[in-house]
Amino acid sequence: MTTNETFKLSRVYAAGWNAANRLATRDVDALDLATLAALNPYVLEAERSKWTSGFTNALAKERPTATRKARR
Repeated sequence: MTTNETFKLSRVYAAGWNAANRLATRDVDALDLATLAALNPYVLEAERSKWTSGFTNALAKERPTATRKARR
């Protein structure tokens, strides 16, 4: 694999990670394999696999809860 291909696949992974983090918790709870496949914008198997890996790894991480400071 060339450096360009490695870089491109790292960006595809990041795109999957970012897509997962944009989902609301209720949408994550409703995910199934068909929905996951439909969300993946890539056609080539290597890219689809890398995107899915990024997406699912992001979902495996604990989602932070928003904390806001009280206004004075």
